[in-house]
Amino acid sequence: MEPGLPESHRIAVYDCGCSRSILRGLKRAGFKVTVVPWNTPADEVMAMGADGVLFSNGPGNPERLAATIEAA
Repeated sequence: MEPGLPESHRIAVYDCGCSRSILRGLKRAGFKVTVVPWNTPADEVMAMGADGVLFSNGPGNPERLAATIEAA
């Protein structure tokens, strides 16, 4: 999407330590962004009706994020 276009696509972002610059970039690209905690069940995110899902990068050992891995 080109910058400046209306926010027509919704994306859910699993926050595993997401930087604000990533969120700003998504918004600049025209996405409506909803940030959810790292342990949000997939069925809750799917019920939001998002057009896409992003699992953010984050600090630490990914093995500690069992709930996020399950949601993926």
